[in-house]
Amino acid sequence: IFDLIMPLGLLSTSAFSFYLAFFTLAVMNILTGIFVERAMALCLPNEAEKFRENQARTMEATQELTCTLEAMDLNGDGMLSIGEFVEAAADERVDHILSTLGVDIRDAELVFRTVSSMTGEDDVPIASFVEQILRLKGQASSLELYGLVTKVDLLHDLLSAGFGGHSMKHKSAVLSAASSER
Repeated sequence: IFDLIMPLGLLSTSAFSFYLAFFTLAVMNILTGIFVERAMALCLPNEAEKFRENQARTMEATQELTCTLEAMDLNGDGMLSIGEFVEAAADERVDHILSTLGVDIRDAELVFRTVSSMTGEDDVPIASFVEQILRLKGQASSLELYGLVTKVDLLHDLLSAGFGGHSMKHKSAVLSAASSER
């Protein structure tokens, strides 16, 4: 084909050479892109590998959290008090470990009270605390929130039945008196 274009002059042969070089490079670029894309897809971890990596990271962070909390156990009894946890939660290392585990602590006292109510103890063993804190990771599901709303409604109905037909002002006074007795 080049022999047919040669008699047309230098401009035509240069344009044809540029055309051949450009489209050869374009085709090679497309083929290389397809090859690299498929090779990258083969390199991605599958679901089982992702799960194992996540489990390993969780176990490592759990052990690190346990060791850090044991180091912050001021009296060395293996139990975590609310004061010890509030102090530990202010530490950057603990905050980083908890965020690695997917637990966001905005109110350390509330978190500790929640965990202690789950275990039924005022001072919580560190191992139990770590186990319970892992249950708090992530976001609440719709089912969990619906269950909570249902329990609150049930509690409201029980309290309303207990107060009978008394007015809301009377209920507030009774609740205030009950909390001041504690």
